[in-house]
Amino acid sequence: MSKWLTAIGLACNMAGVAMIFFFGVPRYRSVADAGKSYLQVEADDSESEQRAKRASRLSRLGLTLLAVGFALQLVALWR
Repeated sequence: MSKWLTAIGLACNMAGVAMIFFFGVPRYRSVADAGKSYLQVEADDSESEQRAKRASRLSRLGLTLLAVGFALQLVALWR
């Protein structure tokens, strides 16, 4: 059973790293950005916004897969 948990955990880690490699680490607003305002040049850029949201979701999924893979490998170690 522990070999399967280790293998599944490693597969999750590999998938998570690949997602983070292609989509980057998710960015969160920092305290330094709180007081800044930006000028929007182009009003209708919904395709670009959709791609950015998709990349953000997939990068969060990559981080989640890394955490799940790490947890599975720890459980396999203790069994």
